[in-house]
Amino acid sequence: MFPLLEPLKHRLGGRLSGGEQQMLTTARRFMGNPSGLLVGEPSEGLAPTVVQRIGELLRALRDMGVTVLLAEPNMHFCLNIATEAAVIDIGKIVIGTRSPPCEPIPRSSNVTWRSDQGTEKGDPP
Repeated sequence: MFPLLEPLKHRLGGRLSGGEQQMLTTARRFMGNPSGLLVGEPSEGLAPTVVQRIGELLRALRDMGVTVLLAEPNMHFCLNIATEAAVIDIGKIVIGTRSPPCEPIPRSSNVTWRSDQGTEKGDPP
């Protein structure tokens, strides 16, 4: 899943770069055949290709029936994975849906949320 970690397998965790540590942490989350995952900011500090791979893995786990609770500021990343979603602003849910699927939003759009129930407008986060 993370071929870039292979040559680093003998290096101590404290000697890894920030991105390498994030990749290692993410890889460890997926070991052990989990029935549920709480994942915080999996795209933080990683190369776009690694973020894409994590998204693919999260979708595959979701499709296998694994519950994934994802906390992530990158809305576009989340909406490509989520079947249910909530946007939280200052501790309150301001937009949410229980009707899958969540529809990806073009990055250049000023629409912050689109689902089969309608569209909310606003500035992107």
